[in-house]
Amino acid sequence: MNIECSICCSFIFINQYICTQVEIGSFTKGLFIHSRALMIIKGILPIIITLMASFCMSQLEIMAQTEIPANDTTPKARELTRRDFILHTYNPNTEIISMFYKDASNKLLRTLGSLKQFVESSKKELIFAMNGGMYHPDFAPVGLFIADHTMHKPVNLNSGSGNFFIQPNGVFYVDANEKPGICLARDIHKVQKIKHATQSGPMLVINRRINPYFSDTSNYFNIRNGVGITKYGKLIFAMSRKPVTLYEFAHYFKQQRCVNALYFDGSISKTYAPRSRWTQLNGNFGVMIGVLKR
Repeated sequence: MNIECSICCSFIFINQYICTQVEIGSFTKGLFIHSRALMIIKGILPIIITLMASFCMSQLEIMAQTEIPANDTTPKARELTRRDFILHTYNPNTEIISMFYKDASNKLLRTLGSLKQFVESSKKELIFAMNGGMYHPDFAPVGLFIADHTMHKPVNLNSGSGNFFIQPNGVFYVDANEKPGICLARDIHKVQKIKHATQSGPMLVINRRINPYFSDTSNYFNIRNGVGITKYGKLIFAMSRKPVTLYEFAHYFKQQRCVNALYFDGSISKTYAPRSRWTQLNGNFGVMIGVLKR
């Protein structure tokens, strides 16, 4: 409104100035030509003012339509820190990664407590564990699952509903040399000699970029867990301590300079991390991931 008033006042001032000049020119010797020119301008001035006012008003309307209201209350993604997560950074020198689904008698493990007991029955120490991918009502993996070089379920490249099928989804794997990695599910055939692998989705970070499916104004909050890897092979497991959006979760992995990051699950997520004084031993899972002491 202030811009509009300023424009109108400017035009009024110009009009009054020209009218004054016309009166002066009419009674001043030697200014007859000047007076005639001003008379012509005075005649067409209303048309010029109308056209310019119309243009300026249209510009004001465009500005009003594109301007963000001062009282906009649309939620924005929060900046999360390590205090918002249960974290574990994998140390390949002192730890190994395994994936679990059933015990030696082919019985479903299902809980982190059962997994801990199963590992300890083999005289090994479980350092860290979390659920590791989505599953059907019978706890069978929805996608690829490989444990100790044996494929229990092939890669799933079908379309469907739910987080698993948000594209692209991905695979977290460990090769025969105990080197972990994360790739798109459609690229898993390029990885040779896989020892362990679990498919889940969606990918959180893809080649350093947050999955474009996510929105920074999302209001879907859940406890979430996943894994990310940096350019130099640093592997980070994370579970949120509080409900977060997929965008916020992905953004945290990006802040940690992860090249790729994969979502495991939400709401039902659990983590066993005694070094962080976090020892959830319950759950109801299919595939689980365990980090064991070498």
